[in-house]
Amino acid sequence: MIFLATDDGLYSFEDRLVKISESYSLNDGLVIRGKIILCSQYDGVIVGNKRVLEESCWRLFIYNNEVLASIEGPRIFKIVDDRARIVLDLTPLGRELGWDFFGRDSHITDLSYFKDLIVATIEEGSLLVGKSLNYLRPLNFSADSHVLLSMGEYLLIGTADGVYYTEDLERFHKTVSGYVHGLISVNNSIVGQVMSETPLIVSHDGRSWSNLGLRLPRPTYGQTCLTRRGDKIIYALKSLYEIKERYVKILVPSIPTVRNVREF
Repeated sequence: MIFLATDDGLYSFEDRLVKISESYSLNDGLVIRGKIILCSQYDGVIVGNKRVLEESCWRLFIYNNEVLASIEGPRIFKIVDDRARIVLDLTPLGRELGWDFFGRDSHITDLSYFKDLIVATIEEGSLLVGKSLNYLRPLNFSADSHVLLSMGEYLLIGTADGVYYTEDLERFHKTVSGYVHGLISVNNSIVGQVMSETPLIVSHDGRSWSNLGLRLPRPTYGQTCLTRRGDKIIYALKSLYEIKERYVKILVPSIPTVRNVREF
């Protein structure tokens, strides 16, 4: 199932587009165990028809089969049985280190496992790493970071100025420039989303990249338009596209503006 968090609520797509929530402006959303969970900068976290957090929500994560919400601070809350319980609060550390998102406290944008560690990206701040969520600590790498992709022996970090490559979380190398807000692995390739009229870039090793040259709606700041379904690329902004081997198929010609798309 594909979920599309839009400026007009949450939509799902399997073989047709279905609106499944009220018309909130969303950063993220999903359905798990029959419950609709919404994440909004303006309306907080909503489970079903109940608002469980009033504060700005930026992203939802699935961690150990539980739903986590990224709240500015940066903080992470666990969403359980229509309640929110805080599991991580790095607000004091963020303020001490000068993490800042347009004059507000920063927020966590992605979580990933890499070599038995949990890694988290901050917008905008230090890369975090730890054995568990409770023990995330900053590394000597700081950027306006959006997305992570763990490829086993190496980790890719998508940021506002490009993709960074690391094998040891000590040395980081920028391998391509651009405003990167999506990274996926599909068909033995890595596909990234950049802010361009031809927004899809591809790599086979995380080091060398090329542009696929496919003209698609240009994403802007804060929009994650890229996911996968099986062996196909899914791209969603104002239309929903399915892409394989440079062939582009329009699944839905007109949709509300997408802030985040995920396959779940």
